[in-house]
Amino acid sequence: MPNRSKTERDTLITTAAGIFAKHTRDAKEIADILDTSERSIYRWAETPQWEKTLAAIGYDGERSFRVATTRDIQRDYGEIFDDARALYLAAVQQGHSHWKAAGIVADRFGLQQQTILKWARRFGWRDNT
Repeated sequence: MPNRSKTERDTLITTAAGIFAKHTRDAKEIADILDTSERSIYRWAETPQWEKTLAAIGYDGERSFRVATTRDIQRDYGEIFDDARALYLAAVQQGHSHWKAAGIVADRFGLQQQTILKWARRFGWRDNT
C-alpha cells in the first residue's frame, strides 16, 4: 500500500475517530469501513489528532477499543467442564503433575491437553491443590 499524504492521513484519523465516537468502538469494524488495516486504527488512536477530534466532538466516553467477549466456557461445556475439573483435581491429589493431570482429563473427554491447562490456569484449579 503506498504511503498516504499528511492530508489524507489526517482526514482518515478524523473520520476514524468520528466513527469511534458515534458508531462503534470496534477497531476491526472501523478498519473495514475505511478499507484499511486494524493495526492502522490502533496506531491512529495514539495520535494527538485522534484526541483533538474526540474533544471537538465532545466525546467523553470510554477511550479503549471494544474487545470481543470471551466465551462462557462453564456454560458452553456444562457437565463436561465440571467433570473435567473434578477429574483434574483428583489426578493432582493422586500425585500427578499438573501437566499429566491435564493429559488424563484430555484423554478422558477427547479434548486438547492445552485446553485443560488453560482452564486450570483461568479458573484457578491449580490453586485448589
